[in-house]
Amino acid sequence: MGSTELEIVERIDVGALLKSIGSLQDLELRRTGLGPSLQQVVDAARMLFKADGAGLMLVGEGEVLRWVTATDPRAQTLEAAQERLGEGPCLEAFHQGTLQQVTDNAVEHRWPDLAKVLRHDGVHAVLSTPVEVAQGIVGTLNIYSSEPREWDHSEANAVEIYGRLVGALLGSALAAELQGRLVEQLQWALEHRIIIEQAKGVLMGREGLSADAAYQRIRSVARSSRRPVAEVARTVVAGGPWGRQRNDPDDPPPRPG
Repeated sequence: MGSTELEIVERIDVGALLKSIGSLQDLELRRTGLGPSLQQVVDAARMLFKADGAGLMLVGEGEVLRWVTATDPRAQTLEAAQERLGEGPCLEAFHQGTLQQVTDNAVEHRWPDLAKVLRHDGVHAVLSTPVEVAQGIVGTLNIYSSEPREWDHSEANAVEIYGRLVGALLGSALAAELQGRLVEQLQWALEHRIIIEQAKGVLMGREGLSADAAYQRIRSVARSSRRPVAEVARTVVAGGPWGRQRNDPDDPPPRPG
């Protein structure tokens, strides 16, 4: 009896991914500008994924993740909704530093307020990846589908590669000392994330926390003291009293005496 092999068909093959990335290698930031260049990237991503929309969000002053470019008004509306509500896969990807997936909004319970917006606008699936510059997460690249979609390995891999491409493009914009609102926002975002990463490192070394636990500790203190996360992070790095709460919900339970 002959053996059979299960054929796995991936939506994005390597050749299509390389061709898509290759079409963006000659972007001229000085001639085109950062905004139009980013628009070309999200347009190319939407085409590669055969998706209904794509967009890019960057953290800005006030520590809010804000949309900066999108392929269409619906993607723009969805990213603005996440900015307004303070919840969603894009924010989760940013704060956790990991790929986030929504495969079917009808059964998604993590972000109930955003789910209503998604249903209203006919979006059922989202794929979001962090965007890094100089080892600091400054935003997210996001793909949207109007139908439920089980994102496969090829799509997860492709969006992460596209995320790195966006990060490289943003890094090039800083290195070229371009001017403009987007570059100013990017510079702020980078400085903001660097100090937070430094503070996480201090807490990881001093208190034996994981990277995520250290970040959640900083966020918890910032919320309870009504201070910006970056302000708390600077105090941690400087070694000053940073307002750790005695009953912080992120604290581990006390050890038995």
